[in-house]
Amino acid sequence: MTAYFELLSDVVRLDRGALQIIVCDHANLLPDGWFQDAVIGNWRPDAEGNRTTLIPLDWLD
Repeated sequence: MTAYFELLSDVVRLDRGALQIIVCDHANLLPDGWFQDAVIGNWRPDAEGNRTTLIPLDWLD
């Protein structure tokens, strides 16, 4: 599975970050390094119980 995410990362790098890829998956690879650096939003709570969402909560009102 890591190879798929490495491929996605390579494609984004080749496009100099102009391409955004949204992946709906439960993968949480490599606790440190490039994978976590690439994650913008994560439904999993952090140490304080906070979550980042890709859809703003006020959109649900």
